[in-house]
Amino acid sequence: MIIKSIIIFLIGAYVGGELAYYFVYSPKAQVKILWKQIYKLNQFIIDTGDDSVRDYLVNDSTRKAIADQKKKINILLDYYFNEEEDQEFAKNNRPSIE
Repeated sequence: MIIKSIIIFLIGAYVGGELAYYFVYSPKAQVKILWKQIYKLNQFIIDTGDDSVRDYLVNDSTRKAIADQKKKINILLDYYFNEEEDQEFAKNNRPSIE
């Protein structure tokens, strides 16, 4: 009985680890997370309005944060996706840096 529960626990831990890697820690998941952060920052710029002081203080720093996120995405794509099978993913997720 104890051996059966240990085996079930080990299988569950293994499957949980694999799922965590796939959805959180893999390079593709990290690229998707960074794109979500860029989307949230863009929504923040849209929601702040047109106040000149706010535009200078908030939107300028937010645009810098977006540029940093895009640089991180490009670095991840350059480092992890050089094989033939992942070129399509890298091409579709590469941001343009202004």
